[in-house]
This record gives sequence, C-alpha cells and structure tokens, in this order.
Amino acid sequence: MAKSVKSRPASSAAAAAAAATSHTSPANAQQQQQQQQQDPQVAGAAEQTAPEESYPAVDLYDSVAVKSTMDDSLRGLLTLEAGFIESHRRMDIKIGMSAAAIALTGFALAWGYFVPFPESSLVVGTCVVLYFALMLVITAYTFFAEGVTVFEGLRQNVSATARPGSAKAQESVVVDSEFNKLKHEYTLKITLQRYGKAPVTESLSKPVGSYFHSDGYFAETAFDSDARKLLKQVESKLA
Repeated sequence: MAKSVKSRPASSAAAAAAAATSHTSPANAQQQQQQQQQDPQVAGAAEQTAPEESYPAVDLYDSVAVKSTMDDSLRGLLTLEAGFIESHRRMDIKIGMSAAAIALTGFALAWGYFVPFPESSLVVGTCVVLYFALMLVITAYTFFAEGVTVFEGLRQNVSATARPGSAKAQESVVVDSEFNKLKHEYTLKITLQRYGKAPVTESLSKPVGSYFHSDGYFAETAFDSDARKLLKQVESKLA
C-alpha cells in the first residue's frame, strides 16, 4: 500500500523572500521612477552610469556638500593627472592674519591679567578694536580676493625652451567654480597662462544631475571626463 506523503512547510527564508517580493510591487517601482523623473535636476545623465562610492553619498539639495565634492575631485585631477602643484599663497595670507588676531587676543588677555583696571583699559581697548578690524579685513579678503577661486597652481611647460624651473618655463592655472542654487547648476571655469602669452579661459556649465545619482553618490568618472576635456580645450588654444 502506498504511503501518503505530507507536504513540508515552506522554510522561513523562502517565506521572507516571498514577502519581500510582494512588498516590491510594480506599482511601487513605477511610482519611484516617476518621482525621479519629476525632478530632472536630480535624476540626470549620471543615472546612465554605474554608482561610484569613492565619495560618500550627499544630500543633493545641500549646495555646500555638492560643490565641495566636485571641487575636491577637481583638485585631485589637476594635481595627480595634470601635474600642477597647488599654490597655497592665499590661504597662507589668511592664516597669517588670523594668527595676528589670535596674538592680539592673547596679548590683551595677558595685559589685563598683570595690569589692573583701569590702567589696562587703553591697551585692552586698542587690542579689541584691532581684532575686529582684522576680522573685517579677513572677511573682505575672502570675498574679494579669493572669490570663487578653488584652485591655483603651477607646472612645468614641457614645450618651453627656457631653462627648467625658471618663470619662462612654467604655466599657471586658476580654476573657479560656482553653484547656482536656483538652477541647481555647477559652473567650472579654467584659466591657463604661459609666459609671454595672454591667458586663455574656457568654462562649462551643467546641471548637478549630470554628475550625481539620485541616491546622492558622485559620478566621478563623468565629472573628471568633462573637466579633462575642458582643460584640453584651454591647452589647445594656448598652444
């Protein structure tokens, strides 16, 4: 007589997989896709490339984080690939003025500690005024001198016939970048100059969606490709 075979209950893993599949319905997937398509500034050309996780994911509406990510990638491209040595002259000037402000604060504190009030009021008051004056100078320097410049550098011009290391054998680069919050657009401008020649400038503007995935990951390959092409355009016009 044939034995009756009882069906075994489905395993917990299979049940969990079935539950997960049921939760990810085609309607939900279509709704997510429509949400990305409704914001073309966020879901842009970068979605056509594979995600790159060399940079952490950022909030695409955090303009500071988005701009800083692209600026950092640009510095790496110019120093490691293009051979430029970054100049920290402007940053050194700011550090010098900040150090002077800290020195004034320390001197005023020491003077007020060893010299009793009101004899110390004139010196301490002068230090306070000079401190705030330096802060105003630093703010003005950051706004007018630095502006939107994110990179300055020098490199050896291999085509130059001058003595290596001399000013005639070097070329300088100045890179500016801006982020338009209203258009959600990143603008990159590269200015290259060689000794005895007028500077050449080229610029590029693209929406953030061209360089970021909808989940916030940076499409570094796409960004570096455009920055590399822009640099080559400047070099070709300067040759």
